[in-house]
Amino acid sequence: MNHYKQILYAVFFVLFALTACEKDPFEGVDNFLFDFSLQDGNGNIFDGKITDNIVQFSIPANIDLAKLTPKYRISELATISPKPESVKDWSAEQTFTVTSHSGSQRMYSVKVEREEVELNENVNLRTEEDVAAFAARKIDVINGNLTIGAPSGTDSIANIDALAGLKEVRYKLIVNPTFKGELKALGNLESIGSLTINGTPEGLSEITLPKLKYIQNVFSSQSNNINRISLPALVSAGNISVTSVQLTEMALPELKEAEVIDCRLPFLDELNVRSLETINTLLLDGSTLYSDPQKPTPTIKKIAFPRLKEVGEMRVSTLKELESIELSALVQAGSISLSNLPVVTSIKLDALKVVESKLYAESNSSSYNKVLQLFHAPLLESVGDINLQAFTVLKSVKLPMLKFADGFRITPSVENWEVPKLEEVNHLNCYNYVPSFFENLSRINKLDINESSYEGEADLSHIQIDGDITIIRCFGFRKITLPQKISSFELNYASNSSATQLPEITGLEECENFSIRNAPGVTEVVLPVSLKKVNQQLYFYGGALSVVGENLQEVGEINISSNNLASMSFPNLENVTGRLRLFGKFLETIHLPKINTVGRLEIGGSYSGWQNEKLTNVGFLSTLSSVETLEIKFCKFLTDYSGFKRAVESGGITESIWNERTVHSNAYNPTFDDLKAGRYVKED
Repeated sequence: MNHYKQILYAVFFVLFALTACEKDPFEGVDNFLFDFSLQDGNGNIFDGKITDNIVQFSIPANIDLAKLTPKYRISELATISPKPESVKDWSAEQTFTVTSHSGSQRMYSVKVEREEVELNENVNLRTEEDVAAFAARKIDVINGNLTIGAPSGTDSIANIDALAGLKEVRYKLIVNPTFKGELKALGNLESIGSLTINGTPEGLSEITLPKLKYIQNVFSSQSNNINRISLPALVSAGNISVTSVQLTEMALPELKEAEVIDCRLPFLDELNVRSLETINTLLLDGSTLYSDPQKPTPTIKKIAFPRLKEVGEMRVSTLKELESIELSALVQAGSISLSNLPVVTSIKLDALKVVESKLYAESNSSSYNKVLQLFHAPLLESVGDINLQAFTVLKSVKLPMLKFADGFRITPSVENWEVPKLEEVNHLNCYNYVPSFFENLSRINKLDINESSYEGEADLSHIQIDGDITIIRCFGFRKITLPQKISSFELNYASNSSATQLPEITGLEECENFSIRNAPGVTEVVLPVSLKKVNQQLYFYGGALSVVGENLQEVGEINISSNNLASMSFPNLENVTGRLRLFGKFLETIHLPKINTVGRLEIGGSYSGWQNEKLTNVGFLSTLSSVETLEIKFCKFLTDYSGFKRAVESGGITESIWNERTVHSNAYNPTFDDLKAGRYVKED
């Protein structure tokens, strides 16, 4: 009975199952690509990453994409078209359609990106076999150095076409002098650590690397065989250093930034750096080395840096045919030096605001620029040191916004200086005094006026002058009005005996030093009536017969060197803190009615052959009360020392300073005991 029951239950179960299947039939709507891989002949499997119906592969560049076998998995009962097995080249993007059992479709794209193949070692290619062996490895990136050619010898390589796939050399790319070919095969290079051309490779006449974007460190070449350099994609470089007596063209049209460009190119005809924006050092030199048998002249007529905004140091020199320099976007420079550019007629500095160090135009006498007449920097506000002496026919300098200059040279040819806002100059060197230049100046530290042809008055009274004023070989000044207080004043006639009269000097009340030098034709020296105090030295060297300082009250030292000096008059002088030197063969009249103290007193002549032949007494020192040291010697007729009576009696002259070493070789040489005993005058 139980057996029959079991059979009955089984029948019921089968009938129930068949009834359930009829209620849930297979729909076949899925159309998915679950995974996709590619396998090479060596068993390497590359799995694709499926995202948003895109299958992405990353496969090394040395894998042959034409020899890859696909493997994939799709939804149950779905189909894929075209068949992946039919694809012969996976380098191109492929599109596949997955169709479900029910007929719905889904499209998938398969994309293959190539991974660069890196080699982490240095590569030395000295033979053709070395090149072939390297090429077989299909390397894209060398994470080391690449050296082409042997450093010396005659046997080397000439063909490097097998390197065409190379994209990057992360350290040094070195081309040795034995290399006999060109570098065109490196046309796919995009980045290098540095490029060095050693010596003069025989077959290398041109460097053209069309895809090179980055030189991380140095590009250096001193090869005289190279006549053209073209790096049209280069955007950034470290140090570019090129010397060649053959190079005529250098094209770096996309270069935006560099640390250094240093080029000596005596045959340069064309330079393209139109995109350069910032550089630390920019040196362009057209001169040759002393050993060069030729004396070529660069024919380049224009250099333009239309986008350059900032430069550290810029030097352009010895480009004998250069006519135009364009720096229209330059805002800030460390220094700018233009030298030996004899035919430049245009310099554009439209945006320049700051030159931290020097703005110079210098030349040797054979390369003076005799054509440029206008120098204009409309926005320049501050400059370290400006000197345009190489432009010998320059007529007008327009610097309307300039407020400060550390150094400024006024050149003799310039007739119009437009500097309406210039307030402060640290060192002003004038080779031509132009009154309008000084109108708005409020402060100068040091002023030199040299060889100025100006005739008339110079008013400097409104300027704070902290340092020295030196005027040399300027014979046309009739009057000089000075500030009340300065450091030092020097008027130097450079031994010109035709200059016989000093200008009237007014306004000055106090200074550290005051000197008239090398003035053999000036016989009368009259100090400024306003001058009351000279803290250090009052000095005169020349042919003066008389010196007058009407209101001078205190001085550090008086030193007058004149063979013909006959008289001195300082009617208000009270104190000489240092040396009072009263030397002169013909010195006879000395007027010091208020003299009170002297640091060191010297009277007489220099030696027995050059004695004072006029002084008989020192009555001009009758008001003297104190002397620290003294020397009285070689006074041929001096017999009366009564002028020292007050100083002796007050203790201002002591035995320690008056002895046979300090008073000697005179007509009368009294001892200190003689003075104490009242024997001031020599007895007959």
